[in-house]
Amino acid sequence: MWVGLETRKTIFQGADGGKVALPIWVEFMKVALANTPREEFPVPEGMDWAEVDRCTGLLATGDTPSADRVSLAFKPGTGPAAPSTLEAITIMREARDKARARAVDIHPWVENN
Repeated sequence: MWVGLETRKTIFQGADGGKVALPIWVEFMKVALANTPREEFPVPEGMDWAEVDRCTGLLATGDTPSADRVSLAFKPGTGPAAPSTLEAITIMREARDKARARAVDIHPWVENN
C-alpha cells in the first residue's frame, strides 16, 4: 500500500512505511482475515535450526535475554555463525535508540536555490 500526499511534501518528520502505511495495513488485514483460520506453514525438510538473538541477529548465548531468543530455520549453511555478546547487544540497542531519537526529515526533491 502507499500513503502520501499529492505534492512532494513530507507527511510529518520521521514518517516512513513502518509508521504510516504499516499500521493501516495491519488494521485492514485484521478485518479482511477475521474469519480466516490461522495456518502454520511447515518448515521444509533439511533446514538448519538455530536459536537467534533477535536484537543482534547472531546466535543466542547466555548474554541473550530470554525475551530476545527466537528459534529460526535457515537454509543449510546460511544461519548466523558468530555468537551474540554483551558488547554486540549493547551496540545494537544504543544504535536502535539513537535512530529512534533522531527522526530525519529528508526532502530529496527540493531544489537548492
